[in-house]
Amino acid sequence: KLPMISKVSQKRLKRHRFVHYALSETVALSIDLILLWVLVSFCHLQYLLAAAIAYILAVTIHYQTIRKHVFHGSIRDPFHLYSYFIGVGVLGLMSTLAIMGAAVVFINTDYLFARVFAAVSIIPATYGLNKAVTFLMPQSLPTDKESYCNLSDTHGI
Repeated sequence: KLPMISKVSQKRLKRHRFVHYALSETVALSIDLILLWVLVSFCHLQYLLAAAIAYILAVTIHYQTIRKHVFHGSIRDPFHLYSYFIGVGVLGLMSTLAIMGAAVVFINTDYLFARVFAAVSIIPATYGLNKAVTFLMPQSLPTDKESYCNLSDTHGI
């Protein structure tokens, strides 16, 4: 069994994960918004269809980033990891489209503002689900870098 890291280190690790997740989410949302704007303005797609396409592409980039930089110690195999992530992504997509549609129809807001509002509304839930369900992390972590590197090598992370 691996030694437990200190409580202070655990808090730092949690903060590190959340900050890096938020940064990755910000980049993904920027990509999402640019694609959404291009699909609506130049391809003349309906905004909800365009939002779904942009969301799927941005979430794929987001997955690669958080897998490498946020939850790189997951003990799930890659197939199950991606399967769970897709499940959370589908919930996120449905929530995003519902919030966007409601904001545009009932509040009469711009579709891009509605997309940002939807993202801000669902980020805490998607982070929590990905942390708790998708990227299953070991209960204990090595305290030294060499042991952690060995753990990464044996788990393919």
